[in-house]
Amino acid sequence: MNIVSNTSLILCTCTIACVVIKMLLPEGSTRKTMNIIITAFLIIAMVVPIKNLFAVADELSVSTPDEAKITRDYNNKVLSVTKENLEKSLISILNQNNIPVTDVDVYLRTDRENGILIDYIYIYIIEDNKSHISKIISLVEENYNITPEIILS
Repeated sequence: MNIVSNTSLILCTCTIACVVIKMLLPEGSTRKTMNIIITAFLIIAMVVPIKNLFAVADELSVSTPDEAKITRDYNNKVLSVTKENLEKSLISILNQNNIPVTDVDVYLRTDRENGILIDYIYIYIIEDNKSHISKIISLVEENYNITPEIILS
């Protein structure tokens, strides 16, 4: 945009200068000669910036963003945030039911329409909380429609 505004400024300045010079010239053969010179100057003043603009345009490389990469990065970010939120909500549900857990891992995948599906849920509990396994399974199935893997540590 800077190139266009500079070109416009040069053309306007040259035009104004030529008009002022034409007004100051006396009538006669000098005026006819100066009209030819001023006309040639104006033509050159118009052609050179346009020629330079095309020369600069050839050097410019316009890069377009890679849509596939942007989509892939966005999908990965959505999966990551969804995974974190599901893990937090699962821990919260288990804590509300007085079931302490060591850790929770939720594994997600996307289908062909970019829908998010829960692939696996791993719940880590200590050996002392073994009696809660059936309650954990029923809570997860009720809330997430998937049977979790319970891992004792």
